[in-house]
Amino acid sequence: MKTQNKLLKSGITVALAMTIGGVTAVAWPGVQTNHVAKADFGDEPASSKTKEQLKTVIDKIFADENLTNRYLGTMFYHKESKFPYYHITFENHQVPEDVIDTTPWYNMWSEAAAAKAKLDANSYTEKTAQNAIRTLDYFTNLFNFERSQHLTNDGFYTTTNFTTPKMVKSDSDGQQDFYKKAANSNSEEIKKLFKDNLLGVYKKGQDLEINLVANPDEVSKITSFTVNKISAIDPTVHLGPSAKDQKQVAFSIPGELKAEQIIVTNMTYLDKHGNKHQTGAFALDIDYSKLQAKPNADGSNGIPKYREELESKIQKWIDRGRQVNEWLLSPATTKDTVIDSDITERAKISTAINELEKLKRDPNANYDKLYKIATPIHEAEDVATLREVLDIKVAKLLETFSIYTKDIYTENSIKDYKNYIESVPKLKNGKNIKELVSLIKEFENSHYKYLKYNTSELEDLIKIGEQKWRVNIHL
Repeated sequence: MKTQNKLLKSGITVALAMTIGGVTAVAWPGVQTNHVAKADFGDEPASSKTKEQLKTVIDKIFADENLTNRYLGTMFYHKESKFPYYHITFENHQVPEDVIDTTPWYNMWSEAAAAKAKLDANSYTEKTAQNAIRTLDYFTNLFNFERSQHLTNDGFYTTTNFTTPKMVKSDSDGQQDFYKKAANSNSEEIKKLFKDNLLGVYKKGQDLEINLVANPDEVSKITSFTVNKISAIDPTVHLGPSAKDQKQVAFSIPGELKAEQIIVTNMTYLDKHGNKHQTGAFALDIDYSKLQAKPNADGSNGIPKYREELESKIQKWIDRGRQVNEWLLSPATTKDTVIDSDITERAKISTAINELEKLKRDPNANYDKLYKIATPIHEAEDVATLREVLDIKVAKLLETFSIYTKDIYTENSIKDYKNYIESVPKLKNGKNIKELVSLIKEFENSHYKYLKYNTSELEDLIKIGEQKWRVNIHL
């Protein structure tokens, strides 16, 4: 009974805090808030210092102009599909929502935008604001960690300038494990398992395929080789050259990653006597500046069918750009849109198509140039999807708007909230990809800003609660 009384009293304290403090937060069915902590009613309002720290983190994320192209052309761009954004014709020239919401740019900007919406609504406590900073730092570590950029040309490279430090798990969040270097790690112990202490890299844009060959003096067969997730996606590992003769390893990474991102969680192998061994977790710590190009005798870059495949992909982006431009002027697209912004986008895409045509004829063409030029094309498709996502969210909320009643919220705040919701579809027109992500999160968190509790109704509820508490305390 004492526990029940304590819980009831706690509930009254919370209600009082909501009344006195004018707390406006309210749960909205369907909104995912897994990454940002709920309000802690025993906490103090966020300090000016903490809010400024949070704003700095948010601004830094939004200032990154390279996010939409991060991992483009690799298997790490999103979870669902294996295509690197160049050979699929989407319905209505939109990118599927379940593809978009696993991209690095959407994860980063949506989390930052959600935090900004709550910050603008002044709805953070000190604890939840600190948690929001940690959340955004976590997303940066997961999706937007630093990479080096030493390699400028596609091709095959080799190096002995790498180490294999042993690693230990430092954290795990359900999406992937995180590792740090173990104390007193012998980085040469594992490296000697690979032939000539050599590592090979095939570079095609941001896609870097790592190649290792077993040292026959130490290893007769690699039976398994597992690599930790990168940005929550499992790298595909190939063992070869055949199932019976597994002495080669190949797997791809999205760019020049540091040791903490290239974690071999375990390699199981047989030595030359047939005895089984396991390495445990180790990293590949590569000095990319020391990679040596290994072109073919004819001067080509060492990648089979490179030019043929590159030209094919450039052409697919050209075709895709033309289809997007046609779609931007279709009646279905422009029926409720001020089309000036779409005309501007068409001009950007037309320029990209012309540049891609030139690139296809350029003897120095490469994948980095391709994906840089193609940016307006895939961003236009992303914009199309985000516009529709927002329209659907608005329609669904209006269908269930009757849940907001005068018994809980003030009449004026309900009216203001509905007016805002009905204005959102027109607000999306003319916005770019980053602005649309922000608008979606602003919309999802707009209840913090607009809805105000009806304090007279709350006071009545508190009185009822107090009466029940007084009765129970004497039981």
